[in-house]
Amino acid sequence: MPFIELAKLVAVLDEMEGKITAQMTELRQAEEKHRSIVENAVEGIFQTAPDGSFISANPALAQILGYGSAAELIESVKDVAKQLYVNPHHREQFFNLTQQHRAGYRFETKVYRKDGSERWVMLHARPVSSESNELLYFEGIMGGKIGVRSAYGLGSTFHFTTVFKRGKSAGKTEVEIPADLKRKRVLLVEDNRTCREHLRETLEFFSFDVTACEGGHEVEEVLGMGAGRDMYGLIIIDLKMPGMDGFQTMESIKGHSALARTPAILLADSESGEELWNRARAAGYAGVLVKPVLASRLVEAILHALGRAELSRPRPAVPPDSPEAKRPDLHGLKVLLVEDNTVNRQVAREILESAGVVVGLAVNGREAVERVSAEQWDCVLMDVQMPVMDGYEATRSIRRNNSKTDLPIVAMTANVMAGDREKCLAAGMVDHVAKPIEAQDLYQTLARWAGRENAAPVEAEAEAAPVSSTSGAGDEQFPALDGIDVRSAIARLGVQLDFYIDALRQFHEDFRDTAETVKGLAEAEEYENAQREAHSVKGAAGNIGATALQDMAAELESWYKNGNRGLTEPEFARFARELERVMGSLAGMRGGEKDN
Repeated sequence: MPFIELAKLVAVLDEMEGKITAQMTELRQAEEKHRSIVENAVEGIFQTAPDGSFISANPALAQILGYGSAAELIESVKDVAKQLYVNPHHREQFFNLTQQHRAGYRFETKVYRKDGSERWVMLHARPVSSESNELLYFEGIMGGKIGVRSAYGLGSTFHFTTVFKRGKSAGKTEVEIPADLKRKRVLLVEDNRTCREHLRETLEFFSFDVTACEGGHEVEEVLGMGAGRDMYGLIIIDLKMPGMDGFQTMESIKGHSALARTPAILLADSESGEELWNRARAAGYAGVLVKPVLASRLVEAILHALGRAELSRPRPAVPPDSPEAKRPDLHGLKVLLVEDNTVNRQVAREILESAGVVVGLAVNGREAVERVSAEQWDCVLMDVQMPVMDGYEATRSIRRNNSKTDLPIVAMTANVMAGDREKCLAAGMVDHVAKPIEAQDLYQTLARWAGRENAAPVEAEAEAAPVSSTSGAGDEQFPALDGIDVRSAIARLGVQLDFYIDALRQFHEDFRDTAETVKGLAEAEEYENAQREAHSVKGAAGNIGATALQDMAAELESWYKNGNRGLTEPEFARFARELERVMGSLAGMRGGEKDN
């Protein structure tokens, strides 16, 4: 009899364990779904403590407020009333509203972005309290509503509402996957089930043969099982995974016995920025995918990673009799772009990739020497003035390697006097292109030194016109910006308007405090660094079409280059005033638009 009772007890315990396991699985799935919604939401989602500090924030909120990441936003803002609200009393009003009604909806207020510009937002939030009615935190969203309804045994329903801008019509922009890439094997490594299925479905829609696994710990087994089949042509790895993150997973893939060679590998993460990009490149990644991953961005990243960048985006329509219509065929040319200035690097890369050039990046001369030593390039575009190692020393170091004596190294410099050209040639460079960059001059120079001069010219395709970031047609599509000649800059660079506006926003981010920086360096008698700051502004300002600022920066640079000391009042004052004018014009730029 006791044995029968014990058996019943064991059966009951087994049933309880099964139910608990099932409930835990449901909870994990609900948590995973909630995390995916928050991470991929296009509206800002947050939790704040009663003292006004952030407990959590999603990448979209960081972008709305002008921060590089959610972590930076949480670390930087310790009191939302004082640091975010233009009118601190609005924070108190919203607090009282949520306390009184247990929620606050459609509360409009102005907030400060990281750069000091102001933006109208609509807030929805509710207080979360303990059983003893003690306020624990607020949770809310900027610009929409989000919530969850759960019932035991029935599951959870997540709901949200948000507002989207009307899409702009830009003609046909679909990218056709070339036939030789269809059915290419892709290994997808993603721990989040929702993201994994979304990426798998998108890849399969574009005819890729997808194998998916839940984390880095499965990769070795999956690669081993695939031995003997066609090799994986591409691997996509999530960065933040339990157990093994994206960088540890990359290390486990390198040199795997099942791989005759390491395929192109992309890193996926909800954050972005130069630091992550540089770390990813150093680890061997071909690029970074920013979540939420749109289908167009996914295809563009894949084509870049596989050396097919010329297919990744439509080109602006150009008249058939213009020089742009018959530019040299540079498709597939491998060029190392060496440039420390973020704006100049973005601009040059866009120009090159729009012509089908495969672009590698280095941010100083030392990195250039390392990449030239380790990889094969058709040409190097070398900035001259850079920290760590300048372009002259980098070129001399490369030339000391006997196997690289014939590699064309072309200087990129804003100094075009005869003495500067002779200095470039003496260091071992073969030619130069002037800053601000003229797209056609750059194309012709590359063609000349890469042996492409006699190749059949590429007929520009009459595809979608440059995407406008403002309404209207004709001249109205170009935003009017004080101190910047937008139309001539876009014509000279040959880029789309949306990209150009991104470059403007980057210029604002990089140089808005330069006047104070130069002043501080001069007071500290660090004149060489002050000269370098002025030089950086000069080159970037020229590229974006801020010609007056370019001239003022050149005057300031010349002052220090000629051995002068101190802070020259006329030159510096003119520079600071013009910089303030341009920055004031750019302060309203956000999300590719200018505030009205």
